[in-house]
Order: sequence, then structure tokens, then C-alpha cells
Amino acid sequence: MAHGCGLRHRRGHLQARCSAAAGGRECATTAGACAASTWAAKLIEVSDNPTALQFSHKQSLLLVLLCTVFGVTAQFLIKTSTTHPMMSASGGLDLLALATNYAMWLGLACYGISTVLLVLALRDGELSLLYPVISLTYVWVILLGAFVFHEAINVYKASGVLLICSGVTLLGLKTKADPQ
Repeated sequence: MAHGCGLRHRRGHLQARCSAAAGGRECATTAGACAASTWAAKLIEVSDNPTALQFSHKQSLLLVLLCTVFGVTAQFLIKTSTTHPMMSASGGLDLLALATNYAMWLGLACYGISTVLLVLALRDGELSLLYPVISLTYVWVILLGAFVFHEAINVYKASGVLLICSGVTLLGLKTKADPQ
């Protein structure tokens, strides 16, 4: 939506007052917040197509599942990064070794990607359905630990995995009375 300040705003946000970039005049919008400078306006400008980055229910669910894959990848990389020596001979932190610990940095990048995917999924998805799916990360971590790091899966871990999977399944079920 375009209005007096020349910036475009997404529909459906709370009413906000903004200081327009041109001339410092004020405008009121029911569509969203304005930025006062041109560079910030370009960063928040929304396309004329309001459905440009909207996701369906299934797409949001797939984004969260992908989020869990990036999360477990990040945990794997950070776990493997601990084998990289980061302490100097004098016992202090070796900044060069820290800077060249590529597994650690790649793991942190995977956490960042996971966070962006989660934000995108939660924007259009149902929080009470999508957020429990994140707990599947614990399942992937236990499986990764068993197959890659040769960690034992005892009866408690197996029971926990079963409970997590059952809980996610139950929360994802819809009844006939549920709105689509």
C-alpha cells in the first residue's frame, strides 16, 4: 500500500505513525511501520504482490522439518569442531585457531539458516502445530549420535524418541471439527 511518505507497506499490520522520508511530513497508515530514510525504506519495502513469500500449511511444515535438519547439522558440525585445537601452548585462547575452525563457523551458519527457516515458517503457519515439530531435532541428534559417534541408545533414549514422535503426531492430528 502506498501513501503520503512514498513507502510501501504490508497490509494487516497495526496502525503506526511514521515520519516520511521526503520533507519530514507525517502520515498515518493501517498497513505497517515506515522507515525515515531511503536506505531503510528499500530494506523493508514489500512487493506489490502481498502473497509473494507466503507459504501454505504444508510448506510451513516442510520449512520447520528443514529447520530441524539444519539444526542437527549445526550440532554435528559444532561437535566435530571440538577436535580442532583452540588453545595456545600458554593455555590461552588461540584466536587464529578459533578463526580457522571452519566446522564451528559452518555449524553456526547452519544455526542461522535454521533460525531464518523457522521465522519464515512461523510467519504463515500455525504455532501450536509447527513449534512441536522442532522437538524432532532431539530424535535426529540421538540417531546421529548412534550412527556417527557410536553412542549407545538405551531404553530411556528409545522411550524418549518414541514419546517425542508420538507427541508430535498427536499434536498434528486434526479432527473433523478443526477448521482447515
